[in-house]
Amino acid sequence: MKCLNDDEAWSLFLEKVGEETINSHPLIPRLAKEVIKELEGLPLALITTGRAMYEKKDPREWEYAIDLLKKSRLDEVEQSHEDQEGSTFYRLKFSYDCLKSDILKECFLSCSMWPEDFYIRKEDLIECWLGLGLIEEFDQMPDAYKFGHDLIADLIRASLLEENEEPYISVRMHDVLRDMGLWIACDNGKKKNKWIIPRGDAPRGQQNWHEAEKISLMWSEIQVLRPIATTSSSSKLTTLMLSGNSKLRELGDNFGALVALTHLDLSMCGFVHFPKEICGLVQLRYLNLAYNEISSLPEELRSLVNLKFLILRHTGIQAIPQGVIAQLKSLQVLDLIQNRRTIGKILTYLPPLLEEVQCLYDLKGLGICIEDIRQLNRLVELPNVPVRWLGISNLENSTSLSLSTSFLGDEQIQKNLAELYFMNSNVTQVVIEDDHQQPTWYLRALEKLRIEELHCLEEIIWKGVVPMELFQALRDLTIFSCHRLKNISWVLHLPCLMTLVVNDCSSMRELIADTVEKEKEKEITSIPTFPYLREIKIENLPEMVSICHSAFALPELHNIIVFRCPKLKKLPFRADNIRSKVISIKGSKRWWEGLEWEDSSVKTSLQPLYIDDSLEEEGQNLFLAW
Repeated sequence: MKCLNDDEAWSLFLEKVGEETINSHPLIPRLAKEVIKELEGLPLALITTGRAMYEKKDPREWEYAIDLLKKSRLDEVEQSHEDQEGSTFYRLKFSYDCLKSDILKECFLSCSMWPEDFYIRKEDLIECWLGLGLIEEFDQMPDAYKFGHDLIADLIRASLLEENEEPYISVRMHDVLRDMGLWIACDNGKKKNKWIIPRGDAPRGQQNWHEAEKISLMWSEIQVLRPIATTSSSSKLTTLMLSGNSKLRELGDNFGALVALTHLDLSMCGFVHFPKEICGLVQLRYLNLAYNEISSLPEELRSLVNLKFLILRHTGIQAIPQGVIAQLKSLQVLDLIQNRRTIGKILTYLPPLLEEVQCLYDLKGLGICIEDIRQLNRLVELPNVPVRWLGISNLENSTSLSLSTSFLGDEQIQKNLAELYFMNSNVTQVVIEDDHQQPTWYLRALEKLRIEELHCLEEIIWKGVVPMELFQALRDLTIFSCHRLKNISWVLHLPCLMTLVVNDCSSMRELIADTVEKEKEKEITSIPTFPYLREIKIENLPEMVSICHSAFALPELHNIIVFRCPKLKKLPFRADNIRSKVISIKGSKRWWEGLEWEDSSVKTSLQPLYIDDSLEEEGQNLFLAW
């Protein structure tokens, strides 16, 4: 890393620590310069240490920080002169040492298990922390996720994690901080094989696994696991993360020797059968097989009596032996949610499963797909079954789906439901109405709503209920393959909406109907209609002519992505409502050049933000339903 001179170092440090803190006491400016001297102009050390000292306004706190940094320098002298990496890490470690709890420190170290420069979805990170036991003692899943997001925010404030361009989605770890995390996890470099995780272009082999406690080979393109332990007594391995190895289809011959394993992530691999070797790992508490093409579970799974988290989302599971789930008494999370690609056959396991989950007294989150109204009514009737992810599909005998305040009206569902999917049904209308049974009914935790492949759906009708009240926290809405829908004007009333995706709706002419725009035009010129909307993605809409009126305020909009919408000739911008936060407008060059502008200055302002995605449009469908 290039070091800064004294003036540059002071400027960067002051930016991170804040002038209010620097000027809060006459002694602090001098002490701050001593801190900077100890950091020797290393930019990353200046950033992380500056954030660690933010709001520390007592000179004694600064004197203590200087003592710690000097002590680190003394430790550094004892190292080999060749250990320049350790020298850098000792300077950076101060920000880690200042974290407010041991749990937060462990959460930071766990981020090192992802590959370099990898953007980690916040929800995946929180799920990992749950599996590692870093988030415990929670009554409901929303509480666990709130705590997890608070931990992430603490690490961001400490400059130990970075947010990407879409702040609510994912974070990444600076390469040097990642290396420091691995160095700390390996006892300040003294036990190099304690955590085995590739760094940069390091070889991704499987040597010295018998010494490791944690191993991560995520996204490593491995195809076969070599024998990794000669005897079960030699295994110390508790955590193994192999996510993203799409060519990995089987586990090694000696995999069953990993008897100490408690956390196993095999998501997004290439398994087409459930690996039965897993069933001998009786200490296992977390098992993730999401995004594998697994059609059934084995009887032997019942032996994993310590399992707390069983993640099988988007696997295509069609068969579960009766009684297996009921034997997993420790389960806290069971996620069997499927997507439109993996739902096709009748889920024969559903009726008995609905009875078995009642035996799971520690269950805090259930993901499940329901295929008819009777099953849904039975699910709602179940006491103390906290549904967190719910899919409703294949309602072949219904033309109208009524969602009333008694439908999904159970208190457990209101508190816990985070994702709701309507898929593969022939309904022509969805009616959302207030039947006055629960006047305060709303889905307070719902963040994601998907309406997909309802090919006959013509309208969504609201009776006595407004979207703002029902979907108070909804941030992510996807409409896919609803060919008779002409608009979705009701999204105007979603105050927290951040991402709007509309794809493959052949009759959709407008997202927000022109009649609504005219009625609201005077009002919306002064009110931020979409106060948090960050991304609009529209694709395969051959009749689309308008997104919304240019009078609508879009103060947080970052991205607009347009593919195969040939009739869309105008964007919802005027000279007075273009915000600096717009990062990109993506679409084909032909589409961009065919746009019509009421004011040429708008095109001039937006031109630097345009990204030509012609090749992507021609070569692939970028729509991701899940």
